[in-house]
Amino acid sequence: MFRFYLKIIFLLMGITVVHAAEFRDLRPIPTPVKALSQTEEEIKDLPPVSEEAIKTGLKSLLASWNTSRMEKLLASEFYDRDRLLDAMQTFPDRGAKLRILAIKDVQILGQRVLPVDKEHVTRVSTVSVNALTQIEFEDPVKGLVKLEGENEYLLRIREHIRLYP
Repeated sequence: MFRFYLKIIFLLMGITVVHAAEFRDLRPIPTPVKALSQTEEEIKDLPPVSEEAIKTGLKSLLASWNTSRMEKLLASEFYDRDRLLDAMQTFPDRGAKLRILAIKDVQILGQRVLPVDKEHVTRVSTVSVNALTQIEFEDPVKGLVKLEGENEYLLRIREHIRLYP
């Protein structure tokens, strides 16, 4: 009989806890929206960016890794830009190389068109590239070390397009 009353007490405690819960309103977190300037036009239908432009951009970025050219390629709004550049200067092996093993996924995140003149425009595409990469460096104890990893790279590709061929 005691077990019966104990079960009823636990059941009532559970019911009161459920009734005491409240629901919260889901409110979106406000974020700043970058307004397009009067010279920019957003493209609704995303035309493809050439594979060659994407490969060239990624190869250029990875070739500049661990060199002073990297500073010119990183956007000013790149998160912890100065910290990355400082860390690359203090990296013990200046001969380390970063190579592309395979490009897995490519996705266009956004595009806009900047008019240059009546016959030309510049298309600026923000592209996400998932690539399998490998860093190679000489370790004094282990010799040549190769480390693979899959990384996502965000590229901003500028293409100058002639409107009337």
